[in-house]
Order: sequence, then structure tokens, then C-alpha cells
Amino acid sequence: MQQFTVTHQLLHSAAYLFLIAFLTFGPEGTANPVINEIFYHENRGTEPENPMTEWIELYNSSPSEIELSGWTLSQGVAFSFPSGAILPGNSYLIIAADPTTFNALHPGANTGENIFGPWIGRLRNSGETITLQDQAGDRIDRVRYADEG
Repeated sequence: MQQFTVTHQLLHSAAYLFLIAFLTFGPEGTANPVINEIFYHENRGTEPENPMTEWIELYNSSPSEIELSGWTLSQGVAFSFPSGAILPGNSYLIIAADPTTFNALHPGANTGENIFGPWIGRLRNSGETITLQDQAGDRIDRVRYADEG
């Protein structure tokens, strides 16, 4: 009888821990993309810079896709993801100042679902902060970039 009680207590404890984990992380866990790369201040030698070539890359390191409808980039530039925007698991996407210019400079990068834009504004060459917010306005990632490193 004592072994039954100990086994019952262990099963009860395991079920309790599972419930806490499920309520904390949800059925798929929490997947948060990061601002992975920022292309700004293009070096064109003696020719003038073209701000239409600027872009920001997001990366989703989780195996779960992330629904980005209503998510925004703010501070440096302003961009809102359209309804139905998805960032697949273990994937990248680009938000470009001008998607047509980006596609011309990076042929083959566009899968039909991974290039977004245009945005409003311009990335400052001296640096600034870029913020990614979800549809509820919660900050998901924030990156400060600058020329000095």
C-alpha cells in the first residue's frame, strides 16, 4: 500500500508540473523572432547613397511559425505587417525600404512570401533604435545600431 501511495504522489506531482508548464508556455511554446540584420548606409564609393536599398531582416529560431499580422517595426522606420503575414519556423524574412529594388539587387531571394515593404521613413546613417512589437503592442525585440559598432 505504501508503494501505491508513493507512486500516486509522484504521478500527481508530474501532472501538476505538466499543467504549470502548459499554462506558462502554451501548447506550442513561445516563439519570438529577432531583428537579425540591418542593412543601412550603403557604401557606393563616390556615387550617392540610395536609401531604397535599405532592409531589415527578422529571424525565427523556433520550429513553430509565427503569425505577424498587425506586428510593427517602429522608431527608425514605420511598418505594419499585413493580414496573413507568416514567418515560418527556422526562417528569415526581409522588410525592405523598396521591395522592387531589393528583389533587383538580390535575385532569387524572394520566395513570394518572405519580402515585405515598403516602410515609411529612412534608417539614419549615424544609427538609431529599431523596435519590433506584436499586435498587442508588446515589445518583442529592440536593436540599437550605429556606425561605431
